[in-house]
Amino acid sequence: AVTATGAANTSSVVVTGAVSDTVSNTATGTRVTINEPPAITSLATATLTVGTATDFQVSTAGLGSFSYAESGALPAGVTFATSTGLFSGTPSLQDRGVYHLALSATDPIGTATQNFTLTVSAPVTGCTLYWTGATSSAWETASNWSSTDGGSSAGRIPNSTDTVCFSTSPVTSTVTLSSPATIAGIEWPSTPSVTPSLTVNWNGSLDVTSDATAAISNLSDAGTITLGSSTTLGVDTLSTSGVPIFVGPGTLSINVGGTATLAGNSPTLRGGVTFVNNGTTTLPASTSIYLSNRSIIKNNGTFTVGAGSDLCDVDRSGSYFWNTTSGIFDVNGASATVHVPTTNNGTLNVLSGNVTLYQGVLNTGTFNIGDHLVTIGGTYTASSAAAVNVTFDANGKGVLAAGSGAHLAGTTTVTVAPSFTFSGASVVVCAVTATGAANTSSVVVTGASHESTSNTTTGTKVTIS
Repeated sequence: AVTATGAANTSSVVVTGAVSDTVSNTATGTRVTINEPPAITSLATATLTVGTATDFQVSTAGLGSFSYAESGALPAGVTFATSTGLFSGTPSLQDRGVYHLALSATDPIGTATQNFTLTVSAPVTGCTLYWTGATSSAWETASNWSSTDGGSSAGRIPNSTDTVCFSTSPVTSTVTLSSPATIAGIEWPSTPSVTPSLTVNWNGSLDVTSDATAAISNLSDAGTITLGSSTTLGVDTLSTSGVPIFVGPGTLSINVGGTATLAGNSPTLRGGVTFVNNGTTTLPASTSIYLSNRSIIKNNGTFTVGAGSDLCDVDRSGSYFWNTTSGIFDVNGASATVHVPTTNNGTLNVLSGNVTLYQGVLNTGTFNIGDHLVTIGGTYTASSAAAVNVTFDANGKGVLAAGSGAHLAGTTTVTVAPSFTFSGASVVVCAVTATGAANTSSVVVTGASHESTSNTTTGTKVTIS
């Protein structure tokens, strides 16, 4: 405030709007030290690279003696030090994507917060062609491709031995494919400023066949793949993050032996996309996939859903999930839900947790419920000659809960444990309805007491006590 030497100091200092540390009034003056409120001064984004040991330091300003906190799921192999504010580690290929986190830094004065985006990037080694879009949006135009990132024209279009990538700054990130094409791999950019859009037009198809390190991945929030009528996009490895949107009509196919992970913030199938899984597809825990406008998931391979996952029926316009005769649908976690109509001609296994099927058709397949819970709604029927099998763990407790009017039809065998519980209001397990003809279908219940069995023209009914 003021310095007074050799005389009493009668001045004063008033500080408002901030926390003060010390105030002293001496012959040399009134001194006020103001503590600086804490702040996070480093960028709100950082990128780590798959397979590379990298780190990112959170920087702060303030009094000092900071402690740090982070909320949100981190990629495997990456840690956050609460004492230093350092992200470090070596992320793996399956961890690529975008992670939305919340950071805080606390010192003796207070706490600063920041919304933080951590990107795990998987640059492809050995990119042979880069999309620049220098001339047009046409895949088939050679001048749109370069042998280096942003370089001059390579004078050719991709072939089956090429791994193609996007330039860091393409002239246009809109790509249209109007003919059949096969490539070894394709990597979409993790650069937020590049929002790719790939359209497979009539008579076009793209098969991504062999590069295990490359996939249609790292889609930015505005990334889309549009499949024209009667077109196919086939991939060996598909990893989604952000908000990938697949628009039909057309077919997105996971090749035999291929893998797909539908992760991120609600991947979407719309406009009549048929997603065909011939390999292994995973819907991770707490992830929902949105289906609309008569989009279909057809599972010929293994389709696994995690805890809290959901297959959402957005607009009830005819979308459905079909587990074919060769399909295996595995539930691996609590509170999994399927809101789209479901047809099971293959095998549905409840490995852990429980699943709720809100609507659909239980057809010629098998339910292996174990000692878990399946809740069904709507009407579950089969053709009159079809065999439907529902099995429970002989040593456990299986629970099949159904609303009033839900039924199993056809030649149905229900095998249950002695502690089996069938719950619901006035629930009856029905075989088939035959009007004006003898009903030859049957329902067999073993391993638990049941009340009555009758075979009439209105169906064979078994009520479980």
